Amino acid sequence: MALGESRASVERDYGSAGHGFHVLSQGNGIVQGYYRLHRSRVFVTFEDGRVNELDFTTRYYRTKSGFGVGSRIPLGPCQRTATNRCEHRWHGFVWNAWVREKPCNCWVKVGLGARSLPATAANFRKPWFFIYTSGGRVIHFHFALKFVD
Repeated sequence: MALGESRASVERDYGSAGHGFHVLSQGNGIVQGYYRLHRSRVFVTFEDGRVNELDFTTRYYRTKSGFGVGSRIPLGPCQRTATNRCEHRWHGFVWNAWVREKPCNCWVKVGLGARSLPATAANFRKPWFFIYTSGGRVIHFHFALKFVD
């Protein structure tokens, strides 16, 4: 299952509504729900027949190097930027870049480039990637092909 993958392909591999996929809401070409996978729930949002969002806390999914839920991300030193006097960066992600009422306690990357675009409303409808942490360890991933808050 991957961002942009067709709903038909996901349903062939994991099941359709009522047969493995638990629908939480639907309307206007958007279907939100989850699959029970790896002793957890993997949340999926389909938009116009494609995977638009993935959200999970399971330790099952890992990168080739082994990075996933439970991995550590070092905060590292502050970096002064044009818009922030103390910004922490890691592999193109920015610490607490998405702040609404309070900081997200997450690493955020906007766009598909090597470095994050600014995490602002101007970049909604672009890919956004969130890595939530607690005590420096990854606890939750949220990926959106076209993020809108």
